[in-house]
Amino acid sequence: MLFITRWPIWYLVLVAYCVYLGLSGLRFYLAHSRPAYRNARAQAPTPRERGRLAGAEAGIVGQFICWFGAGAGLLTGWFWMQILVVLGFAYSGYYGFRDYAVGFAEGRRAASLAAAPEYVRGRIAPTRADFAASALNTFVTRIVPLVVLVYAIVTLR
Repeated sequence: MLFITRWPIWYLVLVAYCVYLGLSGLRFYLAHSRPAYRNARAQAPTPRERGRLAGAEAGIVGQFICWFGAGAGLLTGWFWMQILVVLGFAYSGYYGFRDYAVGFAEGRRAASLAAAPEYVRGRIAPTRADFAASALNTFVTRIVPLVVLVYAIVTLR
């Protein structure tokens, strides 16, 4: 634990950010995903469908557990763990970019129509403005931590 005292504050903030991502994922899972998957499994007509839903739920649980693991792994200072966290940020930025753009477009459209988001879902294609908002979000939430972690790998050795 003595090596933690020589780390810069930005590295510890990055560890805290990984833990925050895990906590926010856990909170979302408990508030939204868990009840939805429980209801869907109860109404699923076949065991195959129930298994598919259980697998999808396990994937969501795995995501926030991985962010907790990333924070703990960064605390160890192991080089290979830092590389895995870099890959995690890169991967989550890749698939999160389009999802955010679609969600942003649907949210703007639902607000302009004063309609429920469920009415708009799947009916709106993202525009350039939506992709710009998504790029800004992805830059702040994934690219900046990725660059900071790469900098940590290069300089903290």
